[in-house]
Amino acid sequence: MSWSSKRKAISITVLLAIIAIGSAVFLSVFLYKPPSCKDLKQNQNETGVDCGGVCGTLCDSEILQPIVMWTRPFKVADNVYSALAYIENPNPTISASNAHYVFKLYDQKNTVVKTIEGNTFIPVHKVFAVFEGNFISGRPTWQKTTAVEPNVSIQHGALSNDQSPRIEGTLINQSPSTIKRIETVVILYDTQENAQAVSRTFTDNVAKEETVPIIFTWPKPFVTPISKIEMITRVIP
Repeated sequence: MSWSSKRKAISITVLLAIIAIGSAVFLSVFLYKPPSCKDLKQNQNETGVDCGGVCGTLCDSEILQPIVMWTRPFKVADNVYSALAYIENPNPTISASNAHYVFKLYDQKNTVVKTIEGNTFIPVHKVFAVFEGNFISGRPTWQKTTAVEPNVSIQHGALSNDQSPRIEGTLINQSPSTIKRIETVVILYDTQENAQAVSRTFTDNVAKEETVPIIFTWPKPFVTPISKIEMITRVIP
């Protein structure tokens, strides 16, 4: 092979090599998709598919399910009922922002007479109350959180069990900033620790160090003596 032929062959080889490298770079740039928490694959350092590790959503294996301590309906007046689910979140660093629930009320024949669906949030490592009816847990999106719930203290007086029972109390915002909304649920127990009545109220825009009055009332007196009052607060995110 002559020198000119050899040089031509070398030039073609180098050109093909450059084209091959360029194609590889092109394909790498345009076809490679970096791993994410929404690619339906277990990659990165994920514990499961798109959950755990660097992903904000936790896997089911990392979650202790909420404990429903009890649920019960309460008759307020003729054909008027309220109900409450008393629940504990045992997870010390995990909350849920969109827990779906289904409230079902049954008659004496075990027939469903009322069904209400909604969504609520589950605070970190705390007992909380879902107010309305039977609670059936769905599949909320759980996420890690380092946020600390604002410090709200609550005080209440005695129950005036006359023709229209009434309890007065106060909320104190002991956090360093204004709280937009606070939910307060009250539970009244008899001497056997059985819940006899419940109610709920919301308080908006409570400034730091502000004290706000709250009032709960019922339309008629209780037949069973009330021996214990419990008030539970949640700061609505």
